[in-house]
Amino acid sequence: MSGKGDTYRHVDQKKWDENYDRAFRKPVKTFVRPEGHHCTASSGIHDGITFGTGELDDYGYWERPCWECARAWEEQYPEDGPAWPFAQEYLECPDAFLKKLREKADARG
Repeated sequence: MSGKGDTYRHVDQKKWDENYDRAFRKPVKTFVRPEGHHCTASSGIHDGITFGTGELDDYGYWERPCWECARAWEEQYPEDGPAWPFAQEYLECPDAFLKKLREKADARG
């Protein structure tokens, strides 16, 4: 972090999609955020996507995590696996949670 007040900033949807594409080298995906949320996404050291606001640490995790955006991402893109901050269900039983996400992805084709 530079400490110059530029450690985070709001990025519009188009720029967010471009950054996601560049980070994960996948086709651009359109993410519909929950109403009233202006969170940002990043990639964490767990090789997954993270959601939140505030400062982003060196490992890709947010000062103020957003559970609602993470759950919305999992609902829209279950094939990508769990998003951080992780659901309590994932923390308690990762295999069952991942199985549920795989089933959702398979049902969508």
